[in-house]
Amino acid sequence: MQQNLKPNSLLNQSETFETLSRKRSKESLFEMAKTLSLGKDLGLSIKEICSWYLSKLSSNNHFSFWVHLHGPGNLRAFLNNFLEERRNFFDYSTVQEREDGSIVIQTPLWFLKENPDFIFTLDLSKKELSEYIIVMAEEKAEKLGIDLSIIHHNGIETAILRTLPKEKF
Repeated sequence: MQQNLKPNSLLNQSETFETLSRKRSKESLFEMAKTLSLGKDLGLSIKEICSWYLSKLSSNNHFSFWVHLHGPGNLRAFLNNFLEERRNFFDYSTVQEREDGSIVIQTPLWFLKENPDFIFTLDLSKKELSEYIIVMAEEKAEKLGIDLSIIHHNGIETAILRTLPKEKF
């Protein structure tokens, strides 16, 4: 039976396949977009949606356990976690440490250049999804003793990490 099959006989040779990382990225962003859309339908602001999600993590001791493992304001541990999360959304990030000890991460944002179907399906804008990603990351970082500032501009996410002063967390 196998001898009757030709390699790739069912595939259109001119059709290009989406990379696995892009598929994973779309699925991860789609999950975030679903939460954002549901929250909006319930009349919540982006900040309120993020606060709700982070309260779930807090009630299950996610942040206190992380601080127990890594210590408050552990920039290196947070950087590793941040980059791991970004790998679920984007193909790569560049990292640079500044002389003042802060860390700058830049990541290309494909979803700002393209039009993923879920943006329209869930009645969202790219701006709303972008804001949601920023607020979620910044508030999460603060709970771990990290000052995180993110901007999305010209299809690039620029994130700056610093340790928060002890009195802030």
